[in-house]
Amino acid sequence: MSVGKFNRELDLPSSGRVTIKGPFDPQDSRVESAKILFLIVQGDGATTLTADGEGTWNKPSDEWSGTIELTGKHPGGGTGPFVYGRARGIALSIVTKPGKVLDDGEFDPPAFEALTWCANFKFVDPNAASAT
Repeated sequence: MSVGKFNRELDLPSSGRVTIKGPFDPQDSRVESAKILFLIVQGDGATTLTADGEGTWNKPSDEWSGTIELTGKHPGGGTGPFVYGRARGIALSIVTKPGKVLDDGEFDPPAFEALTWCANFKFVDPNAASAT
């Protein structure tokens, strides 16, 4: 079974798209890539923001990545910007496990494997480290 996570801190730029990423290990050396769908949630109640994104992982990297817009959607309509601080990521990855020929000569076809994970992380200022 694969293992996926979100990085504990992710840069929140002042413009452009936000890169979301984290460790990924398919735990099967035959797997070459993964497709990852994810949601980012920040805030509470009517001020909650959500954004969905798509990412990928490709061998030999040990990290997946994808992007979202700087703004999310409110549950009652409208949009707002993500801000520095706590957020939650929810992800689903799909990998294709290659088929193989079994000892009896039969072909065991490829199979999909899905994994979900969620975790809190923190949006941080990418310029904060250079300011000190």
